[in-house]
Amino acid sequence: MGSFSTSNHVTLVYHDDGIPIFAADVGKLLRLLYHIDFGAPTNSKVESQFIRIFGVFSHAEIDLRFWKAVSAQLGRRGSEYILRCKTGAGTPLPFKKSSGAFSPQLYPPLEASQWREHGADIEIDESQRLE
Repeated sequence: MGSFSTSNHVTLVYHDDGIPIFAADVGKLLRLLYHIDFGAPTNSKVESQFIRIFGVFSHAEIDLRFWKAVSAQLGRRGSEYILRCKTGAGTPLPFKKSSGAFSPQLYPPLEASQWREHGADIEIDESQRLE
């Protein structure tokens, strides 16, 4: 454990206008749900990829309709944001070239005005609304 591989990690949601959401097996029918995100420390001139963890859920707790809606909502940040989240990691880390470990991608910060009003057209049950 501790590494993502093809045997313990799958794409849970891949939405054309949304953000891919992944599930990693953490044992005992539990899944770690996450997506690749971008962010920057205050006053930074670059944004870096990082893993945003949604939480650990049992297989029975994972509602694909809900996660599709989350993917679509995140996709409202714009096409450049979607592209950055879907882009693979950067170059292999020098000390782990054979392990498949990669450095995060770096980009200049996105403009806040890229938010899209449309694109989150998936219905969400009232019980699934984020508050």
